[in-house]
Parts: sequence; structure tokens; C-alpha cells
Amino acid sequence: MTSGLFYHKYPRPVQSAIPDSPGYQGRVRLALPARSDLSRIRQANLREYAAYGEASYAFDGGWKVTVGARAFKVDQTFYQRAMAC
Repeated sequence: MTSGLFYHKYPRPVQSAIPDSPGYQGRVRLALPARSDLSRIRQANLREYAAYGEASYAFDGGWKVTVGARAFKVDQTFYQRAMAC
């Protein structure tokens, strides 16, 4: 008989900002107020859970039966906020 558990957590925070500089908005054509920064915060999370098992039974006469199962769950979230200051 074999069995086991599995867990995996994968958090990924990302924060970025685009500073204003002379001529920047004219080059990229953003519809932002003058002298603003574009700031963005993102958070992605992934969690995985699993359980598995296997069992074998040997019969008389040389026959053998093996049965296995696996169950899993995946939780994934993503959050993003963008703002112009």
C-alpha cells in the first residue's frame, strides 16, 4: 500500500510604477492628468493540494489487482489595482 500528500504554494507579488518625465505622456499618448505617475500593484496566488493512494491484493492462482486514486484541489487568485496619482 502506498499513499501520500502534496502541497504547493506559489505567491507572486508584483508592484510597478511609471514615473512622469518631460515629454513622456506625449510619446506614449496616455490620457492621464499632467504630472502623474501610473502605479500598479498585482498579487497572484496559487495553492495546490493533493492526496493519493494505491493498494494491491494478490489472489491465489497468480492474479493480482491494484487500485489507485488521486484527489486534488487548486485555488488560484489574482488581484490588480492601477491608479494615476
